[in-house]
Amino acid sequence: MWPNIFGGSKKPEKHTPDQMQTHLADGKAVMLDVRGQSEWDAGHLQDAIFIPYKQISSLPQAAQSVDGLPKDKIIYCH
Repeated sequence: MWPNIFGGSKKPEKHTPDQMQTHLADGKAVMLDVRGQSEWDAGHLQDAIFIPYKQISSLPQAAQSVDGLPKDKIIYCH
């Protein structure tokens, strides 16, 4: 499901936490927070993008939900 939604067919790369921090700080990546609303409300990263998993777990809504995500950046999901 994910490769089709995000428009690519590449296998996801693995990054260390240090690499993730560097990519986020350099603007080469974005953080996609897919937790529930109450978890988001309890605390989240300042620049995270909130799209609850329930919203992207069904294919018809998924493509529309992620349409605005950058295509030229790494997307980390939390």
